[in-house]
Amino acid sequence: VDGRVKGACYEEALVVFNDFWKDNAKLAKDLIARATLLREKTSDFLKDKKLLKNVGAAKKAVSSKLAPVVGRTPPEERELFIVEGDSAGGGCKRARDKSFQAVYPMKGKPLNVMDAKQDKINGNAEVTGLLAAIGADEKGKKGVPAILYGKIIIMADPDVDGSHITCLDFATLWKYRPDLFRNGHIYVVKSPLYIAKKSGEVYFGDTKEQIYEKAKTKNINITYIKGWGEIDEEDLDVALNPAVRTLYKVGPPKQNGVFEAILGKKPEARKKLLGVA
Repeated sequence: VDGRVKGACYEEALVVFNDFWKDNAKLAKDLIARATLLREKTSDFLKDKKLLKNVGAAKKAVSSKLAPVVGRTPPEERELFIVEGDSAGGGCKRARDKSFQAVYPMKGKPLNVMDAKQDKINGNAEVTGLLAAIGADEKGKKGVPAILYGKIIIMADPDVDGSHITCLDFATLWKYRPDLFRNGHIYVVKSPLYIAKKSGEVYFGDTKEQIYEKAKTKNINITYIKGWGEIDEEDLDVALNPAVRTLYKVGPPKQNGVFEAILGKKPEARKKLLGVA
């Protein structure tokens, strides 16, 4: 009896549902699209779990490159410098204040996480290394990663490549730790373009005219700074010393999809930004 009742109900319900979806084709397409999107998001979430597992595994490799804070300074007062290359990293490691400053040198250009498949991201040593250095696998309250540093400071070279690397670092941090932008933890150190020394004094500036003005003379040799690795460690106060350096705080994008548009696969947004669309 149960089988016959079930069969009859199924047949009646099937007719009603078929008629309903024929009369509401747009709703059916919308529901299918939403279900497909949900399935994709669920898949990405599971892959991100794989990434976090790889980040945890990367901590051992990171420990050999990361110069950690030595002391009991509270996390919110600590600083982590993300530096471009081992040359600049070596100088910063020696010149920093170990009591509250840590240094992590990146190698080359990081992967563009906005234009790469998740499997490639999961296995990328620079991406997992960066996330491990900032403590992305450290669990805090309600499953949110703990804050290990009050300031995460990007310290790239003052050239086009340095700007590109900064954008790629931003993209990785925004994709996996957007809370760091929202809560005011991301900074960029202002990189000077010129340096000059005279009579034991050091002068930095963005133009030669600024150097002349600061030195109060034009009788001074000025050097263009190609990268942080060219600055003597005793002169790195311009980046490391809170009393003299200049930092820019980087907040979250004002519009959704900014990083995806600038660094994604489609060039239309970049062309529009450059005025060549």
